[in-house]
Amino acid sequence: TLFEFLSCKALELTSDKSITSKWTAEATTIPAQIFASYTCSDKDDASMQKLYDKYKDNEHSGLFLLSRPETDVFDSDDKPVTSVKAYYKTLTSYLERYPNSIYANDLQNNANRLVSKIVRVSYKPDISSSDSIKVDVAYNNISKFTLSLYRLPSSLSSQKKKWQFPLSGLQLVDTRQISFPSVEEPFDSAVTVSHAAVFAPQTYGEYIVVPSFNADGALQARKEITRSELFRVHDITMFLVNRINAPQQVFVVDMRNGRPVKGVSISSNK
Repeated sequence: TLFEFLSCKALELTSDKSITSKWTAEATTIPAQIFASYTCSDKDDASMQKLYDKYKDNEHSGLFLLSRPETDVFDSDDKPVTSVKAYYKTLTSYLERYPNSIYANDLQNNANRLVSKIVRVSYKPDISSSDSIKVDVAYNNISKFTLSLYRLPSSLSSQKKKWQFPLSGLQLVDTRQISFPSVEEPFDSAVTVSHAAVFAPQTYGEYIVVPSFNADGALQARKEITRSELFRVHDITMFLVNRINAPQQVFVVDMRNGRPVKGVSISSNK
Protein backbone atom coordinates (compact mmCIF):
# COMPACT_ATOMS: atom_id res chain seq x y z
CA THR A 1 0.00 0.00 0.00
CA LEU A 2 1.02 3.64 -0.26
CA PHE A 3 1.19 3.79 3.55
CA GLU A 4 3.56 0.84 3.62
CA PHE A 5 5.71 2.34 0.89
CA LEU A 6 6.02 5.69 2.65
CA SER A 7 6.68 3.95 5.94
CA CYS A 8 9.39 1.90 4.28
CA LYS A 9 11.09 5.05 2.97
CA ALA A 10 10.83 6.64 6.41
CA LEU A 11 12.51 3.61 7.97
CA GLU A 12 15.57 4.20 5.81
CA LEU A 13 16.14 7.42 7.74
CA THR A 14 15.99 5.97 11.25
CA SER A 15 18.30 3.71 13.21
CA ASP A 16 15.80 3.13 16.03
CA LYS A 17 15.56 -0.68 16.16
CA SER A 18 12.36 -0.64 18.20
CA ILE A 19 10.60 1.29 15.43
CA THR A 20 11.95 -0.84 12.59
CA SER A 21 11.22 -4.12 14.37
CA LYS A 22 7.67 -3.03 15.17
CA TRP A 23 6.90 -2.00 11.60
CA THR A 24 8.38 -5.22 10.20
CA ALA A 25 6.24 -7.30 12.55
CA GLU A 26 3.10 -5.39 11.54
CA ALA A 27 3.60 -5.82 7.78
CA THR A 28 0.42 -7.54 6.62
CA THR A 29 1.57 -9.36 3.46
CA ILE A 30 4.66 -11.41 2.53
CA PRO A 31 5.92 -8.81 0.00
CA ALA A 32 5.46 -6.11 2.65
CA GLN A 33 7.41 -8.22 5.15
CA ILE A 34 10.16 -8.73 2.58
CA PHE A 35 10.51 -5.03 1.78
CA ALA A 36 10.34 -4.13 5.45
CA SER A 37 12.93 -6.76 6.39
CA TYR A 38 15.25 -5.61 3.61
CA THR A 39 14.93 -1.95 4.58
CA CYS A 40 15.54 -2.65 8.25
CA SER A 41 18.41 -5.12 7.81
CA ASP A 42 22.13 -4.38 8.06
CA LYS A 43 22.59 -5.47 4.41
CA ASP A 44 25.50 -7.75 5.29
CA ASP A 45 25.78 -11.00 3.36
CA ALA A 46 24.86 -13.28 6.26
CA SER A 47 21.68 -11.29 7.00
CA MET A 48 20.67 -11.25 3.32
CA GLN A 49 21.13 -15.02 3.03
CA LYS A 50 19.15 -15.68 6.21
CA LEU A 51 16.28 -13.50 4.99
CA TYR A 52 16.36 -15.11 1.55
CA ASP A 53 16.11 -18.57 3.09
CA LYS A 54 13.14 -17.38 5.13
CA TYR A 55 11.21 -15.93 2.17
CA LYS A 56 12.55 -17.93 -0.77
CA ASP A 57 9.10 -19.27 -1.63
CA ASN A 58 8.08 -15.76 -2.72
CA GLU A 59 9.49 -14.19 -5.87
CA HIS A 60 10.26 -10.93 -4.04
CA SER A 61 12.91 -12.83 -2.11
CA GLY A 62 15.11 -11.96 -5.10
CA LEU A 63 15.56 -8.57 -3.45
CA PHE A 64 17.92 -10.21 -0.96
CA LEU A 65 20.11 -11.54 -3.78
CA LEU A 66 20.75 -8.30 -5.64
CA SER A 67 23.76 -6.96 -3.73
CA ARG A 68 25.97 -9.84 -2.71
CA PRO A 69 29.77 -10.31 -2.83
CA GLU A 70 31.00 -11.68 -6.15
CA THR A 71 34.19 -13.08 -4.61
CA ASP A 72 34.75 -15.39 -1.66
CA VAL A 73 34.81 -13.49 1.65
CA PHE A 74 36.90 -14.58 4.63
CA ASP A 75 36.87 -13.45 8.27
CA SER A 76 39.86 -12.30 10.33
CA ASP A 77 40.80 -15.95 10.98
CA ASP A 78 40.83 -16.65 7.23
CA LYS A 79 37.69 -18.77 7.49
CA PRO A 80 35.20 -18.57 4.61
CA VAL A 81 32.17 -16.40 5.34
CA THR A 82 30.54 -16.45 1.92
CA SER A 83 31.03 -18.66 -1.10
CA VAL A 84 30.72 -17.64 -4.73
CA LYS A 85 29.71 -21.19 -5.58
CA ALA A 86 26.89 -21.12 -3.04
CA TYR A 87 25.71 -17.71 -4.28
CA TYR A 88 25.70 -18.92 -7.90
CA LYS A 89 23.73 -22.02 -6.93
CA THR A 90 21.19 -19.83 -5.13
CA LEU A 91 20.92 -17.51 -8.13
CA THR A 92 20.32 -20.31 -10.62
CA SER A 93 17.77 -21.93 -8.32
CA TYR A 94 15.86 -18.65 -7.99
CA LEU A 95 15.96 -17.98 -11.75
CA GLU A 96 14.62 -21.46 -12.51
CA ARG A 97 11.67 -20.90 -10.20
CA TYR A 98 10.96 -17.26 -11.08
CA PRO A 99 12.20 -16.65 -14.66
CA ASN A 100 9.82 -13.71 -15.13
CA SER A 101 10.53 -12.01 -11.81
CA ILE A 102 11.14 -8.27 -11.79
CA TYR A 103 14.59 -9.12 -10.39
CA ALA A 104 15.41 -11.79 -12.99
CA ASN A 105 17.35 -9.57 -15.39
CA ASP A 106 19.65 -8.14 -12.73
CA LEU A 107 20.17 -11.53 -11.08
CA GLN A 108 20.96 -13.17 -14.43
CA ASN A 109 23.60 -10.48 -14.99
CA ASN A 110 25.04 -11.27 -11.57
CA ALA A 111 25.17 -14.98 -12.42
CA ASN A 112 26.84 -14.29 -15.76
CA ARG A 113 29.53 -12.15 -14.12
CA LEU A 114 30.35 -14.90 -11.63
CA VAL A 115 31.33 -17.32 -14.40
CA SER A 116 32.76 -14.84 -16.92
CA LYS A 117 36.33 -15.43 -18.06
CA ILE A 118 38.37 -12.26 -17.62
CA VAL A 119 42.01 -11.50 -18.36
CA ARG A 120 43.53 -8.06 -17.72
CA VAL A 121 47.11 -7.09 -18.49
CA SER A 122 49.35 -4.26 -17.29
CA TYR A 123 52.88 -3.10 -18.06
CA LYS A 124 55.07 -0.01 -17.86
CA PRO A 125 54.08 2.81 -20.22
CA ASP A 126 57.71 3.43 -21.24
CA ILE A 127 60.30 0.69 -21.70
CA SER A 128 63.91 0.88 -22.80
CA SER A 129 65.00 -0.96 -25.94
CA SER A 130 67.47 -2.88 -23.80
CA ASP A 131 64.86 -4.10 -21.29
CA SER A 132 62.58 -7.10 -21.48
CA ILE A 133 58.84 -6.43 -21.58
CA LYS A 134 57.32 -7.75 -18.36
CA VAL A 135 53.56 -8.23 -18.30
CA ASP A 136 51.45 -8.51 -15.15
CA VAL A 137 48.17 -10.41 -15.43
CA ALA A 138 44.94 -10.39 -13.41
CA TYR A 139 42.48 -13.14 -14.30
CA ASN A 140 39.21 -14.79 -13.26
CA ASN A 141 37.67 -18.17 -14.07
CA ILE A 142 40.27 -19.19 -16.62
CA SER A 143 43.21 -21.57 -16.70
CA LYS A 144 44.64 -21.08 -20.20
CA PHE A 145 45.00 -18.03 -22.42
CA THR A 146 47.33 -16.42 -24.94
CA LEU A 147 49.15 -13.09 -24.66
CA SER A 148 50.05 -11.54 -28.00
CA LEU A 149 52.53 -8.69 -28.47
CA TYR A 150 51.60 -6.30 -31.31
CA ARG A 151 53.45 -3.35 -32.81
CA LEU A 152 51.67 -0.29 -34.16
CA PRO A 153 52.93 0.28 -37.72
CA SER A 154 54.60 3.62 -38.38
CA SER A 155 51.85 4.42 -40.91
CA LEU A 156 49.32 4.37 -38.08
CA SER A 157 51.62 5.74 -35.39
CA SER A 158 52.13 8.91 -37.42
CA GLN A 159 48.38 9.62 -37.38
CA LYS A 160 48.54 11.53 -34.10
CA LYS A 161 44.89 12.57 -34.12
CA LYS A 162 43.70 8.98 -34.48
CA TRP A 163 43.03 7.35 -31.12
CA GLN A 164 41.48 3.99 -32.08
CA PHE A 165 42.92 1.25 -34.32
CA PRO A 166 41.68 -2.15 -35.58
CA LEU A 167 43.72 -4.98 -34.12
CA SER A 168 43.96 -6.50 -37.62
CA GLY A 169 46.01 -3.45 -38.67
CA LEU A 170 48.76 -4.08 -36.11
CA GLN A 171 51.86 -6.23 -36.63
CA LEU A 172 52.00 -9.42 -34.56
CA VAL A 173 55.46 -9.67 -32.98
CA ASP A 174 55.30 -12.59 -30.55
CA THR A 175 52.95 -14.71 -28.44
CA ARG A 176 53.04 -16.47 -25.09
CA GLN A 177 50.83 -19.37 -24.02
CA ILE A 178 49.90 -18.96 -20.35
CA SER A 179 48.60 -21.87 -18.29
CA PHE A 180 47.58 -22.16 -14.64
CA PRO A 181 46.62 -25.84 -14.14
CA SER A 182 45.57 -25.34 -10.51
CA VAL A 183 42.84 -22.86 -11.43
CA GLU A 184 39.30 -24.12 -10.83
CA GLU A 185 36.86 -23.09 -13.53
CA PRO A 186 34.56 -21.38 -12.91
CA PHE A 187 34.24 -19.51 -9.58
CA ASP A 188 37.93 -18.81 -9.29
CA SER A 189 38.52 -15.63 -7.30
CA ALA A 190 40.53 -12.86 -8.91
CA VAL A 191 44.23 -13.70 -9.12
CA THR A 192 47.08 -11.34 -9.98
CA VAL A 193 50.42 -12.67 -11.24
CA SER A 194 53.46 -10.40 -11.63
CA HIS A 195 55.57 -10.98 -14.73
CA ALA A 196 53.27 -13.73 -15.96
CA ALA A 197 54.84 -13.23 -19.38
CA VAL A 198 58.18 -11.78 -20.41
CA PHE A 199 58.88 -10.71 -24.00
CA ALA A 200 62.31 -10.04 -25.45
CA PRO A 201 63.50 -6.41 -25.84
CA GLN A 202 62.04 -4.68 -28.88
CA THR A 203 63.07 -1.96 -31.30
CA TYR A 204 61.75 1.57 -30.98
CA GLY A 205 58.01 1.94 -31.48
CA GLU A 206 54.57 1.65 -29.91
CA TYR A 207 53.30 -1.73 -28.71
CA ILE A 208 50.42 -3.43 -26.95
CA VAL A 209 49.88 -6.84 -25.30
CA VAL A 210 46.44 -8.33 -26.03
CA PRO A 211 44.97 -11.42 -24.27
CA SER A 212 42.80 -13.98 -26.05
CA PHE A 213 41.14 -17.22 -24.93
CA ASN A 214 38.43 -19.73 -25.79
CA ALA A 215 35.01 -19.34 -24.18
CA ASP A 216 31.86 -21.21 -25.09
CA GLY A 217 33.63 -22.78 -28.06
CA ALA A 218 34.65 -19.45 -29.62
CA LEU A 219 37.84 -17.39 -29.56
CA GLN A 220 37.45 -14.27 -27.43
CA ALA A 221 39.79 -11.48 -28.54
CA ARG A 222 39.84 -7.74 -28.92
CA LYS A 223 38.75 -6.22 -32.22
CA GLU A 224 40.07 -2.72 -31.59
CA ILE A 225 42.58 -1.01 -29.33
CA THR A 226 43.03 2.60 -28.24
CA ARG A 227 46.18 4.72 -28.33
CA SER A 228 46.08 5.17 -24.54
CA GLU A 229 46.66 1.40 -24.13
CA LEU A 230 49.93 1.44 -26.05
CA PHE A 231 53.34 1.45 -24.41
CA ARG A 232 56.43 2.97 -26.00
CA VAL A 233 59.84 1.43 -26.49
CA HIS A 234 62.48 4.16 -26.59
CA ASP A 235 65.64 5.31 -24.83
CA ILE A 236 65.00 9.03 -24.53
CA THR A 237 63.56 10.84 -21.56
CA MET A 238 63.51 14.48 -20.56
CA PHE A 239 63.33 16.71 -17.53
CA LEU A 240 62.76 20.42 -16.97
CA VAL A 241 64.67 22.90 -14.84
CA ASN A 242 62.88 26.05 -13.71
CA ARG A 243 64.88 28.98 -12.39
CA ILE A 244 63.70 32.30 -10.97
CA ASN A 245 63.94 35.10 -13.52
CA ALA A 246 65.48 32.74 -16.08
CA PRO A 247 64.19 30.78 -19.08
CA GLN A 248 63.02 27.23 -18.49
CA GLN A 249 65.63 24.67 -19.50
CA VAL A 250 64.82 21.33 -21.13
CA PHE A 251 67.29 18.45 -20.95
CA VAL A 252 67.04 15.29 -23.04
CA VAL A 253 68.92 12.27 -21.71
CA ASP A 254 69.37 8.57 -22.33
CA MET A 255 67.00 6.78 -19.93
CA ARG A 256 69.45 3.88 -19.62
CA ASN A 257 72.32 5.89 -18.14
CA GLY A 258 71.12 9.49 -17.69
CA ARG A 259 73.67 10.91 -20.10
CA PRO A 260 72.80 13.68 -22.58
CA VAL A 261 71.72 12.49 -26.02
CA LYS A 262 73.66 13.92 -28.94
CA GLY A 263 71.97 15.13 -32.09
CA VAL A 264 68.52 15.59 -30.56
CA SER A 265 66.52 18.65 -31.50
CA ILE A 266 63.88 20.06 -29.15
CA SER A 267 60.86 21.98 -30.45
CA SER A 268 57.97 23.61 -28.59
CA ASN A 269 54.36 24.15 -29.54
CA LYS A 270 54.29 27.45 -27.67
